[in-house]
Amino acid sequence: MTPFCELTFDGASSDLVTTHLLKVDIVLNSGGDPDKITARLADPFAQLPRPREGAKIRATLGYVEGRKRRFGPFICDGYSGGFEEESGEFLEIRGTSVDFRASAKHRATKTHKDTTLGQILKSEAKSAGFEAIVSPAFESVPYDHFFRGEKSLMQMVGELADLHDAIEKYEDGKILFLERGSALDLSGALRTHALTRDDLKSWNWSRDFRNNYAGVKTAYRDHDKGKRVVVKEKLDKGDPWYEHRKLFPDQKTATAAARSKAKQLNRKERQIEITCKCGDPDLLEQMNLTLTGLSPEADRDWLTTSVTHSFDAEGMAFDTSASCEMRE
Repeated sequence: MTPFCELTFDGASSDLVTTHLLKVDIVLNSGGDPDKITARLADPFAQLPRPREGAKIRATLGYVEGRKRRFGPFICDGYSGGFEEESGEFLEIRGTSVDFRASAKHRATKTHKDTTLGQILKSEAKSAGFEAIVSPAFESVPYDHFFRGEKSLMQMVGELADLHDAIEKYEDGKILFLERGSALDLSGALRTHALTRDDLKSWNWSRDFRNNYAGVKTAYRDHDKGKRVVVKEKLDKGDPWYEHRKLFPDQKTATAAARSKAKQLNRKERQIEITCKCGDPDLLEQMNLTLTGLSPEADRDWLTTSVTHSFDAEGMAFDTSASCEMRE
């Protein structure tokens, strides 16, 4: 099959971009870091037009004869140029799935009382010009009190995602707050993919006993009793206990943090990295990936945490690699 890649800027394709395209890398992440695109174009005599700041970049990647997938939009947040002896002068354009120029970086302080996690996220997102879409698993989580203390929207959402073992994704003006590790989309459908030994060029699995703990300890301040109270979430994997350094405001928050960290430690015990023989546009982040025919340690269901799609126009090559952790 013939690899295919097309880039558009603000919805418009360009023969100039297509003919000068050298390489495209797309990285799909599971929250924390945004999705990213890097496109390198041949730029002889530095004559290519430069993209505008904030331009929306979309990439269609796949095969001329069959499967294709559209990725993006990515917000152009910079470009650079240079020279290499093999390929000559080049222009490299970068973009991410979140607009770092926007109000999401503005720091603010706000208090929410007698509300839910879904309402907090939607209210804060709306005030910054975003739309929050919250997984049903988190929509009704009660909050007696929530204080956003001089934090940016991205920082606040990231901390809430870590607290509730969620992932935050930024897509075209939307903030998606999804259940980490479930491999479910917003409709509740399981995102699945399957690969066999014949589909892979390489794989590397590991088991890390450094994440084995008796459990997780968190603490909160009981204002009525005037003392520090410890919350425990057992893992029963040997000593010692993992102790969270942060002092949480109440029992509910401390309990959620302990459970979240315990899930994270469980998933990180087993990991695998794979590289496909051919690019696979259907392999995405936060997907239930079933591997078979590899080895007793690798043949199981995994959760994809990061997926990289790379297109090389000069070699007409399309590659896909992924990092995965154990699925609960």
